[in-house]
Amino acid sequence: MNMVNDRDNIDITNDEPEEQEEQEKSRSQLKREAQALYDLGVELTKLPQSTLIRIPMEETLRQAVNATSNIRSNSAKKRHLLFIGKLMRQGGAEEIQAELDLINEEKTRQTRQLHLVEEWRDRLLKQEKSTESQFFDEYPHADRQTIRQLIRNADKEMANKKPPASSRKLFKIIRKILSDNN
Repeated sequence: MNMVNDRDNIDITNDEPEEQEEQEKSRSQLKREAQALYDLGVELTKLPQSTLIRIPMEETLRQAVNATSNIRSNSAKKRHLLFIGKLMRQGGAEEIQAELDLINEEKTRQTRQLHLVEEWRDRLLKQEKSTESQFFDEYPHADRQTIRQLIRNADKEMANKKPPASSRKLFKIIRKILSDNN
């Protein structure tokens, strides 16, 4: 009787690494990846057209993303978003995510800059000499006379309960100074 051992019949040849990796992924991992692509598709559909143009994607995916705005039914929209996720599985999701990350980083930077401008304006309107000197030390190219005049006018407007036109002008000038400085 000739018995064959199972260990002797094991195929040792290596499949391609991608196929092997695909086979090793658990069902949960596949679901997480599909959910990530679905979420990415949702994020794409919320972007304005001007931002969407910057993102590299295949034409069929671009058309599917643009068509989402015409769908009113929630269940149909969900199916369409699943379709967008399926299209992204075919490739290009990494480039799309990288471009979205750059766009989000840019938005964050702009928001930080606006907060800094507001902070400087509010501090200058408190009319503390140390704040003025600190601002002019940090931004020596700033027009001192114009800024001081706007601060005085904003104070008068506040005292007379008028609209804050000078405060708005001061905000614009500070924003320009900070953007020129970067």
